[in-house]
Amino acid sequence: MPHAHTRTIGSTTTILRGPRKRNNDAKALANELEAKLETLAAILGVSTADLRNARLSNEARMRMAKLKSIIKMLEELYGDRKYAVGWLRTKSELWSEKGDLSAITYMAHNPRALEVVYQTVWRMHRGEPET
Repeated sequence: MPHAHTRTIGSTTTILRGPRKRNNDAKALANELEAKLETLAAILGVSTADLRNARLSNEARMRMAKLKSIIKMLEELYGDRKYAVGWLRTKSELWSEKGDLSAITYMAHNPRALEVVYQTVWRMHRGEPET
């Protein structure tokens, strides 16, 4: 018989069937980006442990959705998901004057960078030039 967990909130007890689900979505996204879970955690603004255990705040979930939107827009723009991820992994002067950062590295090291990358890709997706 599978192990069941219970959770009590106020006076209501809920029985959760089966083992607690780990955040496979985060692992899949990190794998797709060819990035470590630590890198994805930094982009989302959470600890690696919280990401592994699927303990994400609403803000982190919104950041993950925005990152997925970036990938989707790039895929639509270039017609290939692997190319879209490659674009995010390629070093560029868009993210640093020296051109020594990829979008992924930039987002992992700067809390505001996810929005900058999103806006850049959104403009490209609309047909506006890269700036």
